[in-house]
Amino acid sequence: MTDVIIIGAGISGLSAALALKARGLSYTILEASGEIGGRAQTRRLPSGVPADLGPHWLHGEDSELGDLIRAYGLPGHRDASEAMRIYEFGQRVERGDDWPDGAVDPDTAKAVASGESQDVPLSGLGKDEEGRKWLRRFGQGWNGLEPPAEPSAYEFLTDESEPGGLQLDGGMAALVARMAEEVGRESIRLDTPVAQVRSVGGRVEVDGMAAGRAVVTVGLGVLNSGGIGFDPEVQSVIATATQGLVVSRMNKIILELDPGFLSDRHIPEDLGVLMVDSRAHYCHVRGGGLPLLTLFATGDAAGVVEGFSHVEALHYVAEVVKAVPELHDLKKYVVAEPIVTRWLANPWTQGAYSALMPGYRRHAPWWTGRVGICGDSFDDRFPASLAGAFRSGKRLIDALP
Repeated sequence: MTDVIIIGAGISGLSAALALKARGLSYTILEASGEIGGRAQTRRLPSGVPADLGPHWLHGEDSELGDLIRAYGLPGHRDASEAMRIYEFGQRVERGDDWPDGAVDPDTAKAVASGESQDVPLSGLGKDEEGRKWLRRFGQGWNGLEPPAEPSAYEFLTDESEPGGLQLDGGMAALVARMAEEVGRESIRLDTPVAQVRSVGGRVEVDGMAAGRAVVTVGLGVLNSGGIGFDPEVQSVIATATQGLVVSRMNKIILELDPGFLSDRHIPEDLGVLMVDSRAHYCHVRGGGLPLLTLFATGDAAGVVEGFSHVEALHYVAEVVKAVPELHDLKKYVVAEPIVTRWLANPWTQGAYSALMPGYRRHAPWWTGRVGICGDSFDDRFPASLAGAFRSGKRLIDALP
């Protein structure tokens, strides 16, 4: 009988396995999909360029995951988010340099962050009506929420993830591959969804497979879906720990561009563009030998783009970015079929990440009897991120009774 069955081979599950290995404990990882990495998936385009379907920045380099990446020696470069532009209803707005901090009232922010004042919706930090408007849009884009829903101002202020971050030259697949090798690919069973986790005497049974303990690392959408059955006491704690958490709705449309398009138009490496009309879209143009344009569709738009054909996806991106002079005639320079992610419709993810509502706090990873719960939703330093997922998996095993 194995010591621990881990449900999910994403970053949190792999992190938990590494921590178990360090303690000399045995483990088996059950992954519902056919791929390792969870939402940290990378596709190689026909030219060989890697495109990250999920996270493509490591927000939070000063973290245990950052330490691991450096120990692995994985090459990459840092996007400092220095080339940021904002367009509102087709007109460029000169406020990119202080975005979003420049919209915040510092006294209100200090009081909320310290706990002297109660938590408020993100727009409650605005220094004026204009600031509140822009913070609502930030919540839509960053947190994947559809207004009028807004995320927690406290989490916005205390989240240690910085804008931009490290981008791996080989995509996040390079990290996943190294972690899987260290964990041992023979310990990972793909195409193995789980329906039941039950405690039986001094062990657990996961769809009839016995182990000393079970670690559940699935995302918030799957955890809340009821697709995995738990004992009542475990389900009760899950319900309490997920209060105030909502699934973030986000998808990407990824275009590979002719490299000459970027150089001829003098487009800076890692150009970020926030475009606002009836809703907010964020576009990231990456150079440095990786000529990719990624459009982030959030909130209701995330559901809309999942139904797009390749032609519709290309037209959608071109319409969104048409106000940006350097991106005119974009469609002429696309060299491969667009990639459209479908994280909402994917039964093994049922969403992109998670957002926290005002007045709530993230729950740390925890054990209820022999069942442990961790994942990117359960970390307060780097919430809803790769760094948070890694930290949560490690912390759960560190707290192993």
